[in-house]
Amino acid sequence: MATRIDGKVISAQIREEIKEATAAFVAERGYAPGLAVVIVGEDPASQVYVRNKALACEQVGFYSEVHRLPAQTKQEELNALVDRMNADEKIHGILVQLPLPKHLDETEVLLRIDPKKDVDAFHPYNVGKIMIGDYDFLPCTPAGVMEMLKFEGIDPAGKHAVVIGRSNIVGKPMAMLLTNRSGTVTVCHSKTNNLIDFTKNADISKKGNEYTLKFTDQTAKQYIFDCFDLSNAIMPEQAVSNKEFKEALLAVKDFCDNIPVFGQDGLVMKLKKNS
Repeated sequence: MATRIDGKVISAQIREEIKEATAAFVAERGYAPGLAVVIVGEDPASQVYVRNKALACEQVGFYSEVHRLPAQTKQEELNALVDRMNADEKIHGILVQLPLPKHLDETEVLLRIDPKKDVDAFHPYNVGKIMIGDYDFLPCTPAGVMEMLKFEGIDPAGKHAVVIGRSNIVGKPMAMLLTNRSGTVTVCHSKTNNLIDFTKNADISKKGNEYTLKFTDQTAKQYIFDCFDLSNAIMPEQAVSNKEFKEALLAVKDFCDNIPVFGQDGLVMKLKKNS
């Protein structure tokens, strides 16, 4: 029988912890933590993410700014905005929503963010700190996965974890976090031959967004998916409603046993912990 790890429950708990910590911070220092988010263009998914981040900030008592720039924004204009946020004492964390329009250099922008304000942990300085296990910030989705493992009492130590996907945002940092927790990690991707040979022997399986994993390939006793990847695996290029999610969950249990499956939502709050 598949088991759903409900991200909403975990998110609500973390949200309350952050709200209390923020109130104590404000009482002690007289100002709230500040988060600035930059979005360039009208990408629909990015608009949703940014709106949710601003709402989460409001709910926990953070000061927040959202900078919405037109798709035709020039590189020097975006760079100048990042420079202003770096210098702004009200802002303690900076997020530049990806992807950027194709004419903009994402690497140049990410390198420009002060590593001390890089709460997405995309700057090479912070990536290196994740590598050695001495980090200040973590990318949101891998951090959310680790938070869910912790919540469910699943210790990666000694377990074989298969990470499917090698992106800098999810796959690679996910592998590092699991390794830092003494997991034995295999990274698979779109060029991996005979993927099932790896996944069927895994204790934990984390799918990034670079590869669609068919549930009919699942034979291992335990898999862990994050919420967005589960949606893509079941119904590519579609948003998954709660009703569809429940139906998909029923389908999963027919050919898998004891599968913790991440529920929808709940990953954004780890980002707020970073801030």
